[in-house]
Order: sequence, then C-alpha cells, then structure tokens
Amino acid sequence: MRIPPSEASARLMQNFRASADLAGIGPEAHWDLIAGLSARSIGGGRVYDALIATSTLAAGASVLLTWNVKDFLTVAPQGLEVRQP
Repeated sequence: MRIPPSEASARLMQNFRASADLAGIGPEAHWDLIAGLSARSIGGGRVYDALIATSTLAAGASVLLTWNVKDFLTVAPQGLEVRQP
C-alpha cells in the first residue's frame, strides 16, 4: 500500500533524521559526473542511476544491490560491484 509523499517524509524524518548518516558526493564531484556522462552521451534517468552508484561508492560501499542490475552496469564507477540481491 502506497502512502502519500508527505506521510513518507514525516516518517523518515521522525525515525531517521537524528541518527542517519546520509551518503552523497560534493558539488565538484557532481559536475565531474555530469561532464563524464555527457562525454559518453549518457543522459535522462541514467544520470540518476550514475549518481546513486557514485554516491554508494563514495559512502564506502563496494557492492550495490539492485533488482535493476542492467540499469547500473554502464554507469557504475570502477570499484563498485553491481549485483542482484
């Protein structure tokens, strides 16, 4: 059952905001990622996949588990294994 975005946001903030470490990359890394993807003619939704994969590696993970392996294989940074759970 889906819940409204406002309720999902409230639940996340209530349960995780004080204790969760958020993974991500800095501003310069974003621009480098965009430039690299552009040079490879990669755009659209695959940019988000690349950002997820890059942030995963930056957070210290070596494996990204996803049901959509093929979506991530061509955009995952070197050193990140992508596999199905």
